[in-house]
Amino acid sequence: MTNWVEQGLPMSGRHILRLIRQVCTKLDNGPIVVHCSAGIGRTGTVILIDIILRKLFNCQEIDLPQLFRTLRNQRASCIQLEGQYVYVVVSVLDYIKKRCPQHKERVNKYVDEFRSARMPS
Repeated sequence: MTNWVEQGLPMSGRHILRLIRQVCTKLDNGPIVVHCSAGIGRTGTVILIDIILRKLFNCQEIDLPQLFRTLRNQRASCIQLEGQYVYVVVSVLDYIKKRCPQHKERVNKYVDEFRSARMPS
């Protein structure tokens, strides 16, 4: 993916989700390298989305703040912008809506609440 500008966000999570799916289908038991210019912002965003999706697939509990802290402990300043963190959540919710239609109504309600929430300044 080459159109994700530094300090910006893609318009939707579809491209990242497609990229992760393509990488997983071609996986050869070896390590996967994910990197951007600094190796922390966009890289961390993709890695956190992948971790969450893998936990979903394996029916494991997802503690997003703890996953974020763990990732940051392994790579300082990983996920640099608040928007990148929000992008992780929105991308995973988009995935759930698409792949699990039985949860679409609950996800839409959550997204509406999420969008109407005001962040303290």
